Amino acid sequence: MVKLNIGNNLTIIPGVRYEDSDNNYSSSISFATGPYGQIGNINDTTTFQKYGELFPHLHIKYKPKDWFDVRASYSKTIARPDYNFLTPRAQINQSSLDIEAGNPVLRPSLSTNYDLFFTFFKQGIGLLTIGGFRKDIVDTFIPRSIILSTPEIAAANNWEGFSGYNLDSYTNLQESEVYGIEIDIQSNLALLPMPFSGFVFNFNYAKLFSTTEVFFLTSETTFGGGFPPVPIITFTENVRNVAMPSQAPDIFRMSIGYDYKSFSARVSGSFQGTKARSYSLNKDFDSSDLEFWRWDASAKQRFGKNWSIFLNLENITNQQDIGFIRNQDFINSIV
Repeated sequence: MVKLNIGNNLTIIPGVRYEDSDNNYSSSISFATGPYGQIGNINDTTTFQKYGELFPHLHIKYKPKDWFDVRASYSKTIARPDYNFLTPRAQINQSSLDIEAGNPVLRPSLSTNYDLFFTFFKQGIGLLTIGGFRKDIVDTFIPRSIILSTPEIAAANNWEGFSGYNLDSYTNLQESEVYGIEIDIQSNLALLPMPFSGFVFNFNYAKLFSTTEVFFLTSETTFGGGFPPVPIITFTENVRNVAMPSQAPDIFRMSIGYDYKSFSARVSGSFQGTKARSYSLNKDFDSSDLEFWRWDASAKQRFGKNWSIFLNLENITNQQDIGFIRNQDFINSIV
């Protein structure tokens, strides 16, 4: 990384990072038959994943006024799948023809990011930041269920010899994008007389838009001429343009607090809009996580130079995570 100061108003920070990953994953593949899965065997297995990525970054800050600056950045970042997604574990039910498995060839997700933000600030009043961002993402990873309906489809999903099975695993999406705007306000009432001067505020809101493609395989059986009729199965790949899974369209965070001498207290709330969890060929069977508000509180009292007492209260309204299918009338999980 290099930091270049050009005059008093312009700062340019270019940089680059290289990461190399070399991992071994050991697990087991179990085979079960019988009505209760009482017959079967377990085989140990090990897989390997090795890759390297280069991550460039460029940050530019221009400050034409003491109370105003513009910041722009370009970067490339990575998100790696959960360990449970990657391990070569598999449970194969040879009676029901079901496979539940990890995906050892699942790729990490790479994002190219662009940001532009404007910041206004004044001593004793606070700070206002407003800007926009865009992320172009490849290989987003999501859970997926698929029928290995032909030997070719089974082989393409690394399950050669298991055609006819139902596979619950994980896959990469091709290309996705996320873009939106963000507003952040940090302020206090320090210019007012006591007791109002102790109040502090922080508000942050992000509006996000996202798009990606999900693929589904459907089959249609027709019968050819002659006797007896010969069944002909035709497979069709279907595409849906949807919002990215696990990407909330609205995120709002706020904090209201009070500081007086050695005492400080905060009440904070966060809102997250309804977001998709997984998609089906028929949108009526899409699953989602319901929007929610979550509230926390904290307090701190300092005694002299060396001692402090903290009180932290999390989720004081006992907000639960609620999942549903189709709409809020069809709740399928409460955590």
